[in-house]
Amino acid sequence: TLGASITGGLTVSNLGIASSGGLTLFDSGLKLSGGLTVFDSGVKITGGATFYDGGVNVLSGGVTILNGGINLSGGLSVKNNGAVISGGLSVANFGVAVSGGLTVFSAGAQVMTGGVTI
Repeated sequence: TLGASITGGLTVSNLGIASSGGLTLFDSGLKLSGGLTVFDSGVKITGGATFYDGGVNVLSGGVTILNGGINLSGGLSVKNNGAVISGGLSVANFGVAVSGGLTVFSAGAQVMTGGVTI
């Protein structure tokens, strides 16, 4: 059986669409012009996600990355309040390059091993 076939679009008023067996979209996927609101369990993406143009904006709650960390190929910009790192910072391979100078407040700088070359 083919199920329902609709030519010319589908309009559902008032109560929306309820599906107990999930919703599967083939070929062209899902296109939304009015945005998407997801309640309760959030969004789970197993095949990765690509965002164009506006990127991703997190308005509240922040971002938590549980596994794999962050890989950036275009660099990192931290604006407004800067970066706060409570667990320390490790820089591997090429060290840290600072072109605008370095200011250390409060407790100062402490070198544990290897000394400092200026």
